[in-house]
Amino acid sequence: MDELQRLEWDARGAGRTPAEAYRLFHDLPFIGMAVTSPSTKRWLQVNQTLCEFLGYPREVLVHKTWAELTHPGDLAQDTAAYLGVMRGESDGYKLDKRFIRADGTVVYATIDVKAVRNAEGVIDFFVATVADMSARVRAEQAARQSAEMLENLARQVPGVIYQFEMTPDGRSRFPFASDAIREIFEVSPEEVRDDASVVVSRLHPDDLHMVSASIELSARLLTPWDCDYRVILPSRGVRWLRGNARPERAADGSTIWHGFISDITDRQRAHNALLESEQRFRLQIENATDAIVVYDVYTNRFTDANSKAEQLFGMSRYALMQCGLLDVSAAVQSDGTSSPAAAESVIRAVDGAPQTFEWIHRNAAGHEFPCEVRFIRLPYEGRQLLRGSITDITERKQAAATLQRLKAAIDSSTNGIAMADLSGRLTYVNRAFCEIWGHTAPAEVLGLSVESFWSDAAHPREAIASLRTTGAWSDEMIAQRTDGAQRVLAVNASTFNDHAGHPLGMLAAFADVTETKRLQAQLLQAQKMESVGRLAGGIAHDFNNLLTVIKGCIDVAQLSLGPDAGIRDELAEIGRAADSAADLTRQLLAFSRKQVIAPKVLDLNEVTRRVHGMLQRLLGENIELTIVTAPDLWRVRFDPGQAEQILVNLAVNARDAMPSGGQLTLETTNVVLGDEFLRTHPGSVAGSYVLLTVSDDGLGMSADTLEHAFEPFFTTKDIGHGTGLGLAMIHGAVSQHGGYVDVYSNAGHGTSFKIYLPRTSETELDALTNVELKQPRGTETILVVEDDDTVRVLVVRLLQHLGYRVFAFDGGSAALAWLRDTTDLVHLLLTDVIMPGMNGKVLAERVQEIRPQMHVLFASGYTADVIVQHGVLQAGVEFIAKPFAISTLATRVREVLDLPDVGGEGRPQRQG
Repeated sequence: MDELQRLEWDARGAGRTPAEAYRLFHDLPFIGMAVTSPSTKRWLQVNQTLCEFLGYPREVLVHKTWAELTHPGDLAQDTAAYLGVMRGESDGYKLDKRFIRADGTVVYATIDVKAVRNAEGVIDFFVATVADMSARVRAEQAARQSAEMLENLARQVPGVIYQFEMTPDGRSRFPFASDAIREIFEVSPEEVRDDASVVVSRLHPDDLHMVSASIELSARLLTPWDCDYRVILPSRGVRWLRGNARPERAADGSTIWHGFISDITDRQRAHNALLESEQRFRLQIENATDAIVVYDVYTNRFTDANSKAEQLFGMSRYALMQCGLLDVSAAVQSDGTSSPAAAESVIRAVDGAPQTFEWIHRNAAGHEFPCEVRFIRLPYEGRQLLRGSITDITERKQAAATLQRLKAAIDSSTNGIAMADLSGRLTYVNRAFCEIWGHTAPAEVLGLSVESFWSDAAHPREAIASLRTTGAWSDEMIAQRTDGAQRVLAVNASTFNDHAGHPLGMLAAFADVTETKRLQAQLLQAQKMESVGRLAGGIAHDFNNLLTVIKGCIDVAQLSLGPDAGIRDELAEIGRAADSAADLTRQLLAFSRKQVIAPKVLDLNEVTRRVHGMLQRLLGENIELTIVTAPDLWRVRFDPGQAEQILVNLAVNARDAMPSGGQLTLETTNVVLGDEFLRTHPGSVAGSYVLLTVSDDGLGMSADTLEHAFEPFFTTKDIGHGTGLGLAMIHGAVSQHGGYVDVYSNAGHGTSFKIYLPRTSETELDALTNVELKQPRGTETILVVEDDDTVRVLVVRLLQHLGYRVFAFDGGSAALAWLRDTTDLVHLLLTDVIMPGMNGKVLAERVQEIRPQMHVLFASGYTADVIVQHGVLQAGVEFIAKPFAISTLATRVREVLDLPDVGGEGRPQRQG
């Protein structure tokens, strides 16, 4: 008898009629079924589901062999499994494979083949079930693609990518393992790099032999290792893992696997739950991986459901069978259509062909979630039954939304983001990238080489080489914009890989740091100026004390000499040298903004007119001086001496830059500074300013010289012809008055200095008077406090020479003790400002507590902000700067003593 007859005979022997055996194929519309010949491999009988799955009529399909319709790539494994059964190694096999349909398309299926033997143990025929898993495979492929894109952008890889090595003597290790091994095995990559025993110790005892045997078989035959097994982790307990790897033999006989291990605990638990329902559900439902329901259109009730459906809807199979489609659906679908109307449309469409669509379901707890539903009509006469396969696509939707948010975030980033292929051609850019280079749309740059965006050719080649070898590169680059401007960019680049670890392309982020670099340079310059300023302030106090002694001794010596003494000229020369040293100290303090200033309301037009003659003499006959003044020029508040010194310094610099003669122009004008000036001058304040511009047509400055122009001690003049403090002094003085200085110059094209001074609301000009050079005298009592012995002795000597009664102390404590004990009338306290223990300001405050009638005159070469605020004397403070001549000391002491009495007590009359 042939195989089909034997099947019928076997059915009778089992108490079944042939008709019942055939009906088995028609009553199982969810799973394809077939009976095949062991000798010819021909399908002897097939059900309608299998015919529809493969696209052949039944009468054609029964003349085909399963080998003819098997995908060539899967034929070897299918044939090997078949031969194993034929050799008696097993009674069947189960595997996933691909078929070629009648229309040439590839479909995916899970087949379960069982051998049916006769009484003698000979195989009569095979019974096979074929479950369509094409949709699941496509969904898994789509999910993988989405995951890969997300992984590339987020730099995350689920599961462990690893290398596993086993040596001939049985030792094993993981030469490489991704960081996910911390979660999969709860070990670090470093722990298993040289010894895999800690991973082996976590294998479940019941699976240890199986895993070891599968690894040994893979090593012996060099066949891929695929294994599902359990581990016992210290923190998370029992977990299911799936391992896939391909082995290769090393030269030393070791076997190295390259593979991937993932946690399939949730999937395994679902699989186990599905297996537990085998006794309650038919074969096609029990083996389904999706939630499956059977829906009766006429009764509007579910007639069957698998365990997945129970889980999905949060209710038992019995409870589901009391429900209709609308009972587990949201009221309104995602397109705004009501669920009853949408369901009617879908059901009507299923009459023509299977339908796949998205649907918003609702579980027993009322939670709504998106699903992918596939409806097909079941061939039952008199009833309209639909089989529905339902997949919760919440995670897929969330992944898509995450990708969309990630794309939106990248598109809206203020940093430029770009992706390129491995050859360096741009494949993606965001909006900020286009803006950085001056393009209007990504289409203008996609496909271009990344090298074209650098201002030099070597740099991009170096970057690409580093990316290819190390996978990362960080540096700065100069970008050439389409408008010709250059920008400084900070670049962080890396390669990104596919799920198998193979490089796909390059990803880079570009941050425009042009402004930051400029601000850093300005900050560095300010810090350098501040450092030298601290040095200048530190030495000014002691240096000015020395100069005070020098000048005072010269004055005393000159007073004691006759008018015809031969040494008088030498003393005058020493005095001039001391004056030069004092000027140098004042310049140091000026550029560091430590100099004590006495600002007055000035008209810069008047200042320029006052110095016109002096400047012309400094410039010489071969330089033409032009002064252009603006009418109705605003007033400024500035130290008059410093204003004149600034003009002199700039005139001297201009003269030296025009050795063959030229033109020097001084111009004043009113300006209002706004946002553009503030952007290029950090820390500046918008408002009204008076602009003083000093321009020459001399040699000009190079870019390097211009960069260092305001640095102290920087000079391009020969040794002995400049201190390098002139421009530094100007910068410090203007800044101390709340102004700003800009310089513009090009080599061979002259130089222009622009000095911005804030407008003052005061309008009444202060009188500019010359210092009185005579030596007024007096007989009042003066208390002198000075910690420097030499200076103290000199000051006492000078004051006594001027007729004053003097008491002197080296510190505030001693002076206060004497003042409390004496009953003498003391008219003036002359005190140094910077002293150890008690400074001059504190001393003055305590003196006036016990002697409120006393006047105070401070003397110092450097006040350290004790009696000043931002370098400006505080209101009501009287001050004499060291070093001073005897005439200056006499004048200032007399001026303070002649101030209105603060306590009402009289004093002797002024002499002199």
